[in-house]
Amino acid sequence: MKLIRDLHWFQALIIAGIITLAIAAPVIFPHVTMIQRAGLGFGGLIVAGILIGTAHWLQHQSARTQRWVLTGLLITIGILQVGLAIFFVDAGAADSFIVKNQSVMLASHLTTHWNSYFQVYSNNNNLVLLQTALLKICYWLGLTAPWRLLNLLRFLWLDTALWAGLTILKTWHRESLRPLFAGMWLLTIPLFFFGLFLYSDPLVMPIPIVTLALWQQSRRHTGWARYGLDALLVSELSIGVLIKPNMIVILIAFIVMLGYGWFRRITATKTVLVLGLACILACGGGSLIAKNAAKQAGYQADSNLALPSTSWIAMSWNPATNGEYTFQDAYQERLLPTKQQKAAHAKQLLQKRIIKLGPTGVTKHLIKKSDAFLSAGTFGGFYLTNQWQTAPHWFLASKEAINYRLSVISQILYIGVLLVALLFFATPMLFWENSFLSLGLLGLMSFHIIFWEVEPRYALPLLPLFLLWGALGTQQVPALAAHVHWRLPKYTLPVLTGIGLVIGGIGLTSFQKTTHLRNVAEQSDGKYYNNYQLRLRPGQSVTSRIRVTVPSSAIILQLSQHSRTPVAVKLYRNGKLAAHVAGPANLSNQLRYHRTANGLFTVKVANIGHRNVPLGVAKSAFLINQEPLARHKNLYLRYHVLLGQIAHY
Repeated sequence: MKLIRDLHWFQALIIAGIITLAIAAPVIFPHVTMIQRAGLGFGGLIVAGILIGTAHWLQHQSARTQRWVLTGLLITIGILQVGLAIFFVDAGAADSFIVKNQSVMLASHLTTHWNSYFQVYSNNNNLVLLQTALLKICYWLGLTAPWRLLNLLRFLWLDTALWAGLTILKTWHRESLRPLFAGMWLLTIPLFFFGLFLYSDPLVMPIPIVTLALWQQSRRHTGWARYGLDALLVSELSIGVLIKPNMIVILIAFIVMLGYGWFRRITATKTVLVLGLACILACGGGSLIAKNAAKQAGYQADSNLALPSTSWIAMSWNPATNGEYTFQDAYQERLLPTKQQKAAHAKQLLQKRIIKLGPTGVTKHLIKKSDAFLSAGTFGGFYLTNQWQTAPHWFLASKEAINYRLSVISQILYIGVLLVALLFFATPMLFWENSFLSLGLLGLMSFHIIFWEVEPRYALPLLPLFLLWGALGTQQVPALAAHVHWRLPKYTLPVLTGIGLVIGGIGLTSFQKTTHLRNVAEQSDGKYYNNYQLRLRPGQSVTSRIRVTVPSSAIILQLSQHSRTPVAVKLYRNGKLAAHVAGPANLSNQLRYHRTANGLFTVKVANIGHRNVPLGVAKSAFLINQEPLARHKNLYLRYHVLLGQIAHY
């Protein structure tokens, strides 16, 4: 029991460290000032105070009132999710676009050829198989564009984490906190962004908290009900590992919890052996089934193309980064022809970087990786997608401003939640099963901060845990704190609160984003990994229509920067010539025009030289966000639409 208590107190230190990073060096605000830090800190304190006050109010309400409040919040969450699922459809970007495109091609029987991307990054193969299966069902039902339905299903899956949190609070006899948890969920903006993101991160988000909820529920039942709940538990854990391999740390944490329960004679030996063995067999069997399914779908593995695990570790220890994925590192590894050469080069590179960093450098790099992993209250959700198949005009017109403001709000709410979560760990341990969630946090931190690459989105499975701990922490305010104000002068607390509000307000209003050139729309798919290019032969021309629904003043194409072959590029707006550029291809990317509110643009690119000219395009089996190139089915022009002005948010 002492070990669990020590883990509980150690968790308090970790939460305190995350709070420090979130205030002092949030990765989403790389140039944060002292006054902005003050704004974030005081804003977080205000949020924490509101949460504590709300918990206190709920505790003094009747059970009936608590149920009505909870019901109203759940209905509000549902309405908001349905609205977002209908009006926003993600086009995908980088990895998510390649996965989505491959799934559409397989489900539509357009090809059995797999993009070579999946031989290099085979961790996404199972996600392709899952999405392909869902798309086939949708096509069988007659849904040719099933993206809104998939949005709804993704929100329902995310809501299993909401159900799990409410269930755990009930099991731990904290029913009055259930409306608070639902309210915190409603205010957690990244949860809604990830509900629209067609990739693996939303699929694994509920895994840790749902695992604990299913475990608790299975212990409350007997017979077939228990067997069914245990089967669900094993299934969702193994699916999580198959979809995203870092979920292996959650599986290990669960097995450790089973072992601790057996050691303390809380869990029966039979339960430990059956569940532990079932999890291992399910992961192993599921992996074999998935590999066979991929092979049946046309996938052919090539160990010489795949990046070895050591290359990812070496990449994460690049001193020039915070431990993120680095294209240049990955590209250099891909150039090596064999598996053995890749592994040897990665090992040598890792050793070289560790030696170069030294003890002090290693410590600093670990802190940088921790900051990149845990300091962002957005969890990277706002900037995962800049392209939308469908989105409201008001959002597209002010996308950058909206994302920036929501980022500031999310950071403040994140800090507030962490502050009350700290109260939960700063008081004696109450629930031994929480050790599983604590081990899950430690496991993910160790996996990414020590070994693997880091991105804020990789920490998404921790978000429901922070919300749960935050809700529990609101009832853990030490008794002394509740009576401190009686020993203070009469107006001390109101004055201190007022000063805090003023300082916080000044700090938050200093979050002004200024830019001379804004990216208001784009079609950038096709560049990442494959870098698709259409080679224009001498005398050949292509035409593409671009519908711009927001103010703009320039369109940037992606003609080869290495080609000096002359081209003629014309831009028409609503049938009238708006811009014209003629000259070497590497100097003819930019089409500038007087600021216009919106319009239907037509771009015509003609090769007037004597050599081929590469033009950046995307090859897509589904409609991205515009019409394809004229007479080139499934090819989409790559471009950026810019607005050249100084903008203050």
